[in-house]
Amino acid sequence: MPSLLLANTTGLIGGSNRIIASIAAQLSSADWDVTTFIPENVSASETVQWFKNLSVTASATDLILPMEAPHTRNDIVKLSRYIRKTRPDVVNLHYGYCYTSLKDVLAVRLGGCSNVYLSCHGLGNWSEMGGNKKKMTALSSRLSRGIITTTKVMNELMLEAGIPKNRLHIINCGIKPPANIPDKQYSRSDLSLPSDAFIICVAARLVFDKGIAELIQAISMLGKEGPLPFLLVAGDGELRNELELMAETKIPGQFKFLGNLQTLDSFYAASDIVALPTWMEGFGLTLIEAAFVGLPSIASRVGGVPEAVIDGETGILVPPRDPMQLMQALKRMHIDTEMRLRMGVAARDRANKYFTETCMTEAYNSLFNKHIKH
Repeated sequence: MPSLLLANTTGLIGGSNRIIASIAAQLSSADWDVTTFIPENVSASETVQWFKNLSVTASATDLILPMEAPHTRNDIVKLSRYIRKTRPDVVNLHYGYCYTSLKDVLAVRLGGCSNVYLSCHGLGNWSEMGGNKKKMTALSSRLSRGIITTTKVMNELMLEAGIPKNRLHIINCGIKPPANIPDKQYSRSDLSLPSDAFIICVAARLVFDKGIAELIQAISMLGKEGPLPFLLVAGDGELRNELELMAETKIPGQFKFLGNLQTLDSFYAASDIVALPTWMEGFGLTLIEAAFVGLPSIASRVGGVPEAVIDGETGILVPPRDPMQLMQALKRMHIDTEMRLRMGVAARDRANKYFTETCMTEAYNSLFNKHIKH
């Protein structure tokens, strides 16, 4: 049985750890011995429990550091010794950024494992990131089997860094489609939501660059032309209190913040559309989660989002930080029921074709097996 060390450099519950949970669960079922690591931090225990609820055993450890933490010589030695002791056949390191850690790769290679793959989940601009991130990422790619990206736009960014094309692998993000889509009215009753409202949902970390404030503002502008839609929010973060206060002021009684949810099936099933007015996004996994439940999207035309949402076909793309255009897109979705339902069907069909957990994990499995002697 081949062994895999699967590690993320963030301990936060979010898109990259959702991907890791899927890979860990699926490859374990495909006869891999999988060890899953996240860094130790203040939210690590919550994330470990979240993995456990998904039937994945994850450990919070100081062997893997958050990307933003300084990596000392001692940190490299510790990880190297662990690799040498456990002898994994493959190491797959995940980064919520477009750049990687050369020191992580050095530690794995010094430990005797040459089959190291780096997975990137974020986007950026090399000229704005500063430091030697571009150079270090290019060097990391040469000391590894390659870098796995999730979108074409991310791949282009890596080519810009000088990474050889043969060391780049695009694997679409994938999630497990719901076995059964809950009934809309049952879901609304279960979540104590109004039965007849037009519900806009958003699932995201509650931080500035997810654009939740602009979404609240856009919904409040819609109220000047008719009944206010209802805003349903899943996720948590540093801006939660501030955003709840803003919603109470601008759309009083027409919102609900649910915090982090273990499963989002009922959350999406209760809704009419999903929104993600983010300022920057590597892909937008929540848009695919919603698509599996038949929801069209309204999202920002940034980063890899246009690869998750086909404008005019599975949703509507708008400029970031533009509440007026966001409001107009929301209005179109609200008024044109036929368009909304057509886009929802198209979104579900596309998700089932390109973005399933099975498609993603089969691609990872095939890649990891290339250099393993069975």
